Amino acid sequence: MRELREPYAVRLVRGDLTGVVPALLRLLLAPPSWVFAAAAEVRVALFRIGVFTSHRVPCPVVSVGNLTVGGTGKTPLVEWVVREIRLFGLNPVVLSRGYRAAPGETPDEIRTLAENLSSFRYVVDPDRVRGALTAIERHYAEALVLDDGFQHLRLARQLDLVTVDATAPFGGGHCLPRGMLREPVRGLRRAHAVILTRTDQVPPDRLVRIRNRLRRVAPRAVVCTSVHRPRGLHALGGEETEDLRWLEGRRVYLACAIGNPWSFETTVRRLGAVVAGCARLPDHHPFGEEETEAILAAAREAGAEAVITTQKDAARWNGKAAGGPPLYWLGIGLEILSGREELRGLIRSALKGGSKAG
Repeated sequence: MRELREPYAVRLVRGDLTGVVPALLRLLLAPPSWVFAAAAEVRVALFRIGVFTSHRVPCPVVSVGNLTVGGTGKTPLVEWVVREIRLFGLNPVVLSRGYRAAPGETPDEIRTLAENLSSFRYVVDPDRVRGALTAIERHYAEALVLDDGFQHLRLARQLDLVTVDATAPFGGGHCLPRGMLREPVRGLRRAHAVILTRTDQVPPDRLVRIRNRLRRVAPRAVVCTSVHRPRGLHALGGEETEDLRWLEGRRVYLACAIGNPWSFETTVRRLGAVVAGCARLPDHHPFGEEETEAILAAAREAGAEAVITTQKDAARWNGKAAGGPPLYWLGIGLEILSGREELRGLIRSALKGGSKAG
């Protein structure tokens, strides 16, 4: 059975690989990383001075994004923002670029949101300006939530919310391809609020250091802390659910294709499960029949009583090998621990300001 794990390049730039060869490869990647960082900052500057145009639409726009590639918890925050906007009595529509989705295919994030939110409305379009106009005309959007929009500057927004994963906050300190940053950390100066995610998975002293750095980099931004709370264990492909206490003491095998698989593993362990192994595939990787059979075979060999995956990954599973252990996906929700009222105030101001601007 072939080993299922992330590509070498991902583990290299993230710093997982040690030794002379990985160190030399990272050294060779440094110059293109500097070019990437400079190009990202020039692009932002060109939008700021008006050489490139940010298009305004007659509707308030709230952007949810991040600074690094990989999973930082954007989708749970998008869900939280949609619920908050509804509390203010407006009809929100989510805009997605359709990252890694085939033409006509619904992106993983959108499928997850549709499962968790009733009467959910969305538009998938790589042209976010066109998508925004479609949302207003077709779905009568009264507010737009721009998913993964921090670096997408063509669509003007009233509010920029940025998620920073406390377990891997600053992308190794380097931009692509040397590190995991989409732009230099000082880009956070554009953020109105920074939402630290998974803060329960780092020591308190490290969390203090992260917050102090955020205050230095983005002194005007509201800094919130949050955690991802498990909220249900669901049978894959069925309606059966299990109480989270079902995991206590059970031997399980994990399978995921997300940006931060270690956070998922930590969450499952904290629920009392005994993790017998884990298949870590590249972010957004589809679970075809070959992967499914290999995972279930590994789970059987490890003596696992169940295979656990994430909600996003559950939508990409195809087929099930006969005689395999039962498959479940773990639901996760965002809980904001500090800065909640300040964040709600920013959203309220953005919705009022955007409505007036419209």
